[in-house]
Amino acid sequence: MITTTRRVATILVAVLICAAGCGERAGGGAAPAAVERCFQGDYAIESAADRAGLERYTCVGGNLVINAPDLESLTLKNIITVKGRLAVGQPFEPVNPVLTRLDLGGLVSVGGDLWILGNASLADLDLGSLTSVGHDLRIEANPALTGLRGLGAVTAVGGGLYVEYNAALTSLDGLQRLAGVGGDLRVGGNPALANLDGLRDLAAVGADLSVHGNDALTGLGGLRGLSRVGGNLEFMDNTSLPQCEVCGLRDRLEGFEGALSCFNNRPDTCSRDCT
Repeated sequence: MITTTRRVATILVAVLICAAGCGERAGGGAAPAAVERCFQGDYAIESAADRAGLERYTCVGGNLVINAPDLESLTLKNIITVKGRLAVGQPFEPVNPVLTRLDLGGLVSVGGDLWILGNASLADLDLGSLTSVGHDLRIEANPALTGLRGLGAVTAVGGGLYVEYNAALTSLDGLQRLAGVGGDLRVGGNPALANLDGLRDLAAVGADLSVHGNDALTGLGGLRGLSRVGGNLEFMDNTSLPQCEVCGLRDRLEGFEGALSCFNNRPDTCSRDCT
């Protein structure tokens, strides 16, 4: 049953998340805890003055929302933990139109969702200390973003991972340490994305895997480490991706019991069999 496969994949992702955040130092014993100075509740950054108001804190106890229409660059390295959602931008509204650089280099964990959405000018992203996201990680509609190198420490996402509609994105490098996604994995609408090599350490997806509308994508070698998908496979409208690549992925998954949908990819000898 697909529910059994999904449960196994979800358990594997949970183990990977714990491994990201529950480890000990190599010399034995847990690392000493930093003194946490937590802002209680939600916090919104809409100006440079709002950013300055967080300088004496290391933590936000609720959601941290960055909607700053006049900021071209934002550096906030003192924040180590956001216990709720971290939202840089928001769906369907360009609230950070001139933001080109985001540096949250001290951030280690986000307990809720991490949204990087609709930032028209964002080209440089530094969250290099971030290891885990508790719920969804959404990187969507950032037309100037060419890569994800600023996410290079992330090992686990508890919810879904959505990388969609980023017109200039050429690579997923930066996600190379990601081992598990608890929910859906969707990579779509990225016309310049040529490969998925940045996902080479990904072992498990808890729900559906969808790859769609990536015109430059020529292969799935970047998913060579993937062994479990708990839901369905969807591959569509990837005009340079051979159908045989999709069939090969399906056939090597362990205990896959979901449905496979693939169409409008590059036709080849597997076109009839890939159903």
